[in-house]
Amino acid sequence: MDDVSFEVETDPSDYAIAAILSQEGHPVAYMVRNLNSHEEKYHEKEACAIIEATRKWSQFFNGRHFTLSADQCSVTFMFDQQNRCKIKNVKLLAWRLELSQLTYKCMLQTRNGTCCSGRNVSYMLNDALDTKNTSTP
Repeated sequence: MDDVSFEVETDPSDYAIAAILSQEGHPVAYMVRNLNSHEEKYHEKEACAIIEATRKWSQFFNGRHFTLSADQCSVTFMFDQQNRCKIKNVKLLAWRLELSQLTYKCMLQTRNGTCCSGRNVSYMLNDALDTKNTSTP
């Protein structure tokens, strides 16, 4: 099972981020967390979700190739190791530098179900949002 690569799918909302770690199309781990008030103002929530997921599951990625799936074209372009675009945002530059230590491929996840477990990420995100909305007075 060591030669099978991992896939990380992320999905943010205005109030939470979620990710699924899969291997051969089967979920291995889930992550969902509410954003704090500072993070809710981020324009790059998808990038934030990618960084959180790679930090959380870093033990699976050291020395291994994996795939990042995101549903925002700008994020896949920005984190694609083949692109050498100039990033002026310091936070994004730091995140890209952090990801440069890993071996991965970025893929654009389309809404028509190209990545089937992407629907699971959305369900997890909806659960997190329901929890936040019910816990707010």
